[in-house]
Amino acid sequence: MIDDEAIAKLSEQVGVIEANGVREAYLRFALSLSDLIDARLVPTGHGYIERELRFYVSDDWYYAAVLSKNWVLFYFRWPALRDGFVDATQICARFSEAEKTPAKDVKLRVTDLRSATQVCNFLAEVHRTRGIDSTA
Repeated sequence: MIDDEAIAKLSEQVGVIEANGVREAYLRFALSLSDLIDARLVPTGHGYIERELRFYVSDDWYYAAVLSKNWVLFYFRWPALRDGFVDATQICARFSEAEKTPAKDVKLRVTDLRSATQVCNFLAEVHRTRGIDSTA
């Protein structure tokens, strides 16, 4: 679910990435995750966060990928946790480097394609097994 405007914004965002593994990870999130979990992708930026991907399931902003030069911070946002789409304990068990934030999100530093693919596959599995239909 990516439109022409999103592709243009994404192209602008990846132009600043220096590390190839980070570029590949960010592109994996951008080009795969929205289709895997039937989410709407919105590449955006504001304030000090200039490069961010937001993933909306229905109208709720459930996941985010924030790009820096050396990694992508992936957020399992509080609304997804609150609504039972994902579970913080399950995330932390699957990804030992995951951390809970003061905002009740769970964040994960991703530095390569392999890790990004693991996150995408985890979310695809969770959404599939829970029978989540984001078009409802």
